[in-house]
Amino acid sequence: MKVLARNFRARGGEVDIVARDGDVLAFVEVKTGRSGAFGPPESWVTLRKREHLVRAARVYLAKNPWDGEVRFDVVAVEVGEGIRIRHIKDAFRPE
Repeated sequence: MKVLARNFRARGGEVDIVARDGDVLAFVEVKTGRSGAFGPPESWVTLRKREHLVRAARVYLAKNPWDGEVRFDVVAVEVGEGIRIRHIKDAFRPE
């Protein structure tokens, strides 16, 4: 993946990473936390957070037209005795 933007901010939302993965443009949300009572970090990407990501992605696409496929990924980082990283491609689809 080639990173095109980091912390892209738009009114009403933010995307942690915008990256090109071959012919796919990926909008990536990164969640980091300790393993424990609050569940895995990927579960913290709530419906409201997804709406904010989609809103920011639409602004990005308006400024940077893209003809190919678009997807939304989540990178979950769990910190404990070690570090565990999961990249969940196509984690959700816009409503």
